[in-house]
Amino acid sequence: DAGHGGPFYYHFLVLLVGCFPASIFLFQYSRKNSLSEGLVTTDFSRWMWVLLWVVLILFSVVKTKIVHYSSLCYFPISYWAALQINRINRKEAHLKRGVVILLAGIGSLVAVAITLIPVIGLNIEKLIPYIDDEFAVANLQAAVNWHYAECLLGLTYLIGILFSLIWLRKSFHKGVLLLCCVQILIIQVCMIHFVPKIEAYTQKAAVDFYKSFAGKDVYLQPLGFVSYGYLFYSDKQPSVAPQYYKDKINFLLHDDVDKPVYFITKSTSAAEWEAHENLVKVGSANGYTFFKRK
Repeated sequence: DAGHGGPFYYHFLVLLVGCFPASIFLFQYSRKNSLSEGLVTTDFSRWMWVLLWVVLILFSVVKTKIVHYSSLCYFPISYWAALQINRINRKEAHLKRGVVILLAGIGSLVAVAITLIPVIGLNIEKLIPYIDDEFAVANLQAAVNWHYAECLLGLTYLIGILFSLIWLRKSFHKGVLLLCCVQILIIQVCMIHFVPKIEAYTQKAAVDFYKSFAGKDVYLQPLGFVSYGYLFYSDKQPSVAPQYYKDKINFLLHDDVDKPVYFITKSTSAAEWEAHENLVKVGSANGYTFFKRK
């Protein structure tokens, strides 16, 4: 258990929504026509089911729940979705009403969520009194520019989903093509437009601090929390001091060091480290506090 807990059904929801719309076409499956292809396809299809259920059940049982743990399921999900779409397109199966309902339901929920993101961003100060997490509240102090016009992105996605569902009933291959194109576009929009803004709340202050040391011969270390971010964004190089690998924190805080040392901690733990005799505060931003070894 790595500390990121969650319910047993966590990965079922992650894959259902995260692999939309491919995951919905799994409900098109019926055993009657699932293994009706040639021997190679039949064997491969069986292995795809084995892969899907082994990964899904294994990481549902594991206590730690992290999104990418079930990422190997993306392959069997996309394979089975393609197989079902191909069968419907060749008139070997009829599109189930339940599949259409799920496409409409989950697609609408995703569209509403995307539409509400700018609304939440513009009214974030109204949410803060309801958040019982000092660190999260500090994160939300980040200056991020939002506009109500951004809601049009979610509404456009909703319209695209609805049109693709209408076409699915009239001309299946056109409906699927539109559904895929709409999904590809909204993923790119979210990655390019929304993710950087959300990152500004969650970790941009920390990442900017890490990046400021890229190419510099210094020690950089988080205090009181675990992160891989500083290793990547600071382009961290190996240390030549053997003590560093024996007791890193103690070495950086108390021993004789061979180069400047900088630390980052969450603002909720800052008071503890401000009182440390060997540290001096050099800044803070959006829930993070920065120190330098004296």
